[in-house]
Amino acid sequence: MKWFKVLAVLALAVLAVSVAPSVARADEPDYSNPAVVNALVQQLTNSETNSTQLWQKMSPRAQTAILKYLHLEQYERSSIVTIVISKAKPSSLTKAPEAGWYCGCYGVYNVQGPYQYYATPYATMVRGKGPGTLTLSATRQVSNKWSATVGIKAAEVSAGVGFDVTWTNSWTYSYQTTVPSGQIWEIDAYNVFNRYTYDVYYYPRASAPYKAGTGTAHNFQGVAYVVRRVG
Repeated sequence: MKWFKVLAVLALAVLAVSVAPSVARADEPDYSNPAVVNALVQQLTNSETNSTQLWQKMSPRAQTAILKYLHLEQYERSSIVTIVISKAKPSSLTKAPEAGWYCGCYGVYNVQGPYQYYATPYATMVRGKGPGTLTLSATRQVSNKWSATVGIKAAEVSAGVGFDVTWTNSWTYSYQTTVPSGQIWEIDAYNVFNRYTYDVYYYPRASAPYKAGTGTAHNFQGVAYVVRRVG
């Protein structure tokens, strides 16, 4: 009975160790801080030449934090070869008059953001078996987006958030990688937006302004290419 109790205690100890959450290394930063993770993401921006090395040098915790930050938790971290972000030029701003008292118009205030947001599902993808070169090449229309719970005009929203919410353009998705022999890789392309929220105020012609609704606006930032092994 005594040996049975000893073995039971040892078994419980082993089980506790196996299910306990992993402890962050002392030299790793706080990945719960968005600024820390954003700095890692910036390393992957426009880094086609060395993005694979950058990604593979990152710790599992860093990689997991990036996937969460980019809203790509659906991917298995271990299957990803690299993530690289191709950044777009900022869209031009359509100016509109600032809302003023007694104008009988709407205005945007209390803008919050940006919060990085990935459009899902992916915009386009390609899959291929090695050995060989896998190339993604496609052209699609991309646009900024906005919505509001009241009838505010697009120009009024643009003036409030600081970018043209009606901007649209043609974008060429282009990425190439080398697939090892016997493996199947996939390239998924995601549109990247900065997301903003805001309050909409109405300015009556004969009384004080009041909050009339809320809205969101998305500013296109570029494309994130996720290269992963699928077989």
